[in-house]
Amino acid sequence: MSLIDSKLLSSLDGLKIITHRPLPGRFKGDLRSLKKGSAIEFADFRDYVPGDDLRTIDWNIYARLERPYIKLFEEEEDTTIRILIDCSRSMRWGEPDKLNYARKLGGCLSYIALRNLNWVSVYGFSDGVNARFALHRGLAYIPPLLNFLEGLEPTGKTNLLGACRQIVSERSAAGLVFIISDLFGDNIDKALSLLGERKREVCVIHILSPQELEPDVLGDIRLVDSETGEKREASITPKLLNKYKKNLRTWKESLESACHKRGMNYIDIETSIPLDELLLKTFRKRGLLT
Repeated sequence: MSLIDSKLLSSLDGLKIITHRPLPGRFKGDLRSLKKGSAIEFADFRDYVPGDDLRTIDWNIYARLERPYIKLFEEEEDTTIRILIDCSRSMRWGEPDKLNYARKLGGCLSYIALRNLNWVSVYGFSDGVNARFALHRGLAYIPPLLNFLEGLEPTGKTNLLGACRQIVSERSAAGLVFIISDLFGDNIDKALSLLGERKREVCVIHILSPQELEPDVLGDIRLVDSETGEKREASITPKLLNKYKKNLRTWKESLESACHKRGMNYIDIETSIPLDELLLKTFRKRGLLT
């Protein structure tokens, strides 16, 4: 388990993944699903996030606090969780490295799911699906899954649409899907539309490095596209950097909007955020984990 520190994994033992809509399961498991029914117990409240069912808002609390909260109902069951990890060449960049961060995050989410008896499958994709850890369930598959993640290497260009086509072509394509990617590719909107066509829940985790968010460069430089090898000369000025940051904000806002209009969760993170902080604080606050 050299990919992920054992201390970090131990801190995840009490966590469970939350789904925001009814998803089909095969056997009894331990995933907390936000569903209503006579056999389901009230569990807790959390902040409303775009895509949540408006019928689960507690309007009494809203009237008092003027802030929407969701009522959580708990039922134990399993579901299928698929994790798509971008292994394109652009992911092997930045400090901390995006691909290494994505592999560790995918490993942590898989660990939580397998401990709670959910079915888990992990895909490494670039031009298409390059590697797949087939559907498995249970604690015995944690070591081989982490070994699989360690073996993922950067290659090719980002083709999320191709990866999503393979997902939806599988016989049991419903369930929860995590996408972990820098989203430097074409047809992202088409890919999201394709995933939204069937009964599944999608969470897009948008990973960027600190150097991409706040470039610390000035003067004449040569830019090299890490995926195509294309080279371009550029003269970086403060004015150009400001324009870059503005375009970056617009791009991220458009991705977030594309996710929300399809009822998908969108989380943008940078690789400098410690994984324990991301999982134990951010993901809990966003209603992904409990």
